[in-house]
Amino acid sequence: MKRIAILPALLLLSGSLFAQERPLHTEPASTVPEGMTRFGFGFEVFQDATFRLSGLKGNLTRAGICDLRFGVGPRAELQMGWTVQEFLGVSERSPAPHTEKLAFSGNSTSDYGDLFVGSKVRFLDEKNGWPAMGLHFLAQIPIASNETGIGNDVTNIFSALVMERHFGRLKGFINMGLALLGDPLDAAAQDDLVLYGVGMIYPVTSRINLVGDIHGRAGSGRHTGIPVSPDIIASRSGIGTEQQKRLRIALEIGVGGGLYLDLGGFAGLRDTDPSYGVVFGLSKAFKSPF
Repeated sequence: MKRIAILPALLLLSGSLFAQERPLHTEPASTVPEGMTRFGFGFEVFQDATFRLSGLKGNLTRAGICDLRFGVGPRAELQMGWTVQEFLGVSERSPAPHTEKLAFSGNSTSDYGDLFVGSKVRFLDEKNGWPAMGLHFLAQIPIASNETGIGNDVTNIFSALVMERHFGRLKGFINMGLALLGDPLDAAAQDDLVLYGVGMIYPVTSRINLVGDIHGRAGSGRHTGIPVSPDIIASRSGIGTEQQKRLRIALEIGVGGGLYLDLGGFAGLRDTDPSYGVVFGLSKAFKSPF
């Protein structure tokens, strides 16, 4: 216990059944069992979402958030994720670097979400007071266009050490790593930020879990010489590579047959995050067809 004394102090939020990540962003060290596939599908509605690169602000709806995970070994899984459509109801516009690139009219815009591909490998099981540990890698491939004001048109890479440990019925997990973010204002540059996440899973009943996490990225970011408004110049983080600090809390309900439903809330803890929102969806585990 002394080896991981820092964990109880950090485990304030998160959760799930059968290693379900939906609707969380923090990854546990556990993986989808070999020969199994898990599919997640959800919706998110955020208030006051800010896009500093395009100068847009409004209510963002993400419809059809797909998450597909394949258990490819006793300690490894492959991952794919994509959002079918993102809708932004524009309530405010301000001068920004990509204002002149916007190619829509009216007070709403929409686009496909970016594609995510990745993997997770567990190299240490929970044993003798040590947490389970693994490595998580994820690539964000640009699909959403900057002409809609939603996308950044850059490729981002995320890597993290993931840890997981049980404290009685409570399961907690921590992520710590790097976010290598393409700079949308300079094709020859990137912003390197610290990636973090803290989560927990607490079974309220045999079928209901309280889940939640706090996750984000931190760093000084990088500035460019492109003229922007004074409030953007005063920010510590780069345009399009902002720092984040976000909280999710939800209930996850097992309804049988490997199917789980989830419903929860979201809170943005930085001024560049959406202010609040709701998340809901479902996930199902089944035997892989191949």
